[in-house]
Amino acid sequence: MNRDFLETLLMDRALNELPPETTRLLDAYLADHPELQPLDESIQETVAIGERAVHAELPTELPAFPRKRMPSRSLSAGWNTANLWMSVAASLLIGIGIGMSTMRWKDEPQQKHPGLMVSQVQPQPKSDGFESARAFWSSKTYIDRYQKIRKDRTQRNGNTKLQEQIQEYKKRELL
Repeated sequence: MNRDFLETLLMDRALNELPPETTRLLDAYLADHPELQPLDESIQETVAIGERAVHAELPTELPAFPRKRMPSRSLSAGWNTANLWMSVAASLLIGIGIGMSTMRWKDEPQQKHPGLMVSQVQPQPKSDGFESARAFWSSKTYIDRYQKIRKDRTQRNGNTKLQEQIQEYKKRELL
C-alpha cells in the first residue's frame, strides 16, 4: 500500500471519519504489518493532542468589537449628503481641468476653407469598393512579390547566373 494513502487512512480512522468496513480492513492490514504500528500510534497521539488543544477552556466573555470601543462620530444626514456632493464637484472640476490642459487652444480663429475653388469636375468610375482587396488577394500580386524577393536576393548574393536562368524560363514560357 502507498505510504501517503496509508497515512490518510490512519488519520481518518483517528478522527473517526472512516466507515466501519474500511476500519476493519485497515485493522486487518495493520495486523499483517506490525512494522506500521509506530506510525499508527504517532498519528493517534497527534490527533489526541490536537483535540485537547481545541477543547481547551475558552474565555467566557469575548472582548467587544473594536468599532464599539471607538468614539462615535455620528454626523447628521445633511453633512453626509453635503460631503458626497462636494466630492462629486471636486472630481468634476479635476476632470474639466485635465481636459482643458490637454486641449490645444489657439488665439487666432481658423478658417475652414480659405480659398476653396473647384477647377474641373470629372465623373468617377463606378466601383464596388473592393478593387484594393481583389488586387491584394490576386495571384499576380503574389507572383510579382515573389519575383521581387528573388531578384533582391540574387542581387545581394551577386548570383547573376540564376537571373539568367529566370530570364530564359520566362522567354520559353512566352514562346
